[in-house]
Amino acid sequence: MDNIRLNRCVKELKKGKQQYFDEFFELTKNAVFYITFSVLKNQEEANDVMQETYITFLNNLISLDCDKNFHAYLLTIARNKAINVYNQRRFTASIENEEFLSAEAPTIFDSIDTPLLLLCKEKMPAEEWQLIELAVIQGYNRTEIANMLGKPLATIYWQYNKAIEKVKHYYKEVYDER
Repeated sequence: MDNIRLNRCVKELKKGKQQYFDEFFELTKNAVFYITFSVLKNQEEANDVMQETYITFLNNLISLDCDKNFHAYLLTIARNKAINVYNQRRFTASIENEEFLSAEAPTIFDSIDTPLLLLCKEKMPAEEWQLIELAVIQGYNRTEIANMLGKPLATIYWQYNKAIEKVKHYYKEVYDER
């Protein structure tokens, strides 16, 4: 990184000389893209965040101190914007999964006629049954379930273990009676 050229470009941009933006962009674009892409893992989103980063940088240009590290400031903007987009994407996916999971559509369990599953579905609270359904029947791991339900991983493990204990108890009820 050529900090002397970068500082000169920023000083000229602060004076209103927009022709220096191209040089500023060429000096910084690779690092900004690397930061955004490393967070988002999506080229299209990374490019969008890059544009927002440069717009924010230019909007705040007047308030910048000429003695500061402009490159670090620009990369901080890029990283924060990328993290915001990533978190927004996760939140949106979590809401969509929650809506999907709470829908009253029939599940594969409606067609399964095993006494243990029927008893579990009947007696367990809906939240615990949902964990059993997602983990045991549909095969999701605890991390995926935590992301789907928007809960901490430790909570999912605790609730799942509690639900499994109930399943063991129901197993004894169903199969010891025979």
